[in-house]
Amino acid sequence: MDEERVEFEVKLAFLERTVETLNAVVVEQGLVVDRLRQKVLELESRIQAGLGDMGQDVGPHDQKPPHY
Repeated sequence: MDEERVEFEVKLAFLERTVETLNAVVVEQGLVVDRLRQKVLELESRIQAGLGDMGQDVGPHDQKPPHY
């Protein structure tokens, strides 16, 4: 009976450590996602500001190729 209890406690300790490690990874990835989300919002804002200065949407279909 004691051997089973020791085996159970070892497994439990291993699982607790694994959960803590995974939690740390998830928290770190959440921070990275938040930073990337903020960067995307900043870039979208800059793009919209740039297009607003032109007064019209300019896309690749509106531009002449460089060899003209």
